[in-house]
Formats: sequence, structure tokens, C-alpha cells
Amino acid sequence: MSQSVIAIFETNEEAQKAKHALISKGFDISQIDVNYNVDVEEGRSTDGQQTTTNEHFANEGNQGSIVTVHVVDNRELLDATAILEDLGAIDVNEFSAKPAGDSEPLFDPENIS
Repeated sequence: MSQSVIAIFETNEEAQKAKHALISKGFDISQIDVNYNVDVEEGRSTDGQQTTTNEHFANEGNQGSIVTVHVVDNRELLDATAILEDLGAIDVNEFSAKPAGDSEPLFDPENIS
């Protein structure tokens, strides 16, 4: 099984810390992709497309990052998710469906398909 865990961080520094934490916990650097300087709109990250709405925020330096971890089994899936969540990641799968203040966990281990 090959899956990816994708998380959004509000700052590049948070994403860098997550990358280092993943590596220190045994993930290979080749399993981790970081897309820096993703636009952040009103405290929420977007896919980086510039629009009239978010150009203002991007110009103020509100840049975040997307961290993708490529996992090979459920153990890695759970480990990566826990690490990213502990470091303050916003789950990309839940991102558009939840209000900004929602603090539910990123991953529900009971819902593995």
C-alpha cells in the first residue's frame, strides 16, 4: 500500500520543523516533500493560486507550506500523522470542510480503508 499524508502549515518554519521531526523519527528524506511559500488567506492556506482576495495576504508575507509524506504501511501512516498533528498541521482533507477554529484530530485510525 502506498499512500501520502498531506498537511498544511501556516509558516515555512513550522514545515521545516516537521520535516526534521519526521527524519529524526526514522522517515527517509526521500519520503518527504515540502512545498514552501503557499499563500495563506485569513489564517487558512490555499493551493497557491493568486486571486484578488489573497494577493493582499501574500504580499504581507503570510506564506505557509505543504508537507507531503509518502508512507508504505499503516504504521508509517499513523506515525507521520501523529508527528504532523503534534506540530500544528492543518489536514488538507479536512481543510475546506471545517471552520478555522475546529480542533478535531487530522486522522481517524478507526477509518482506515
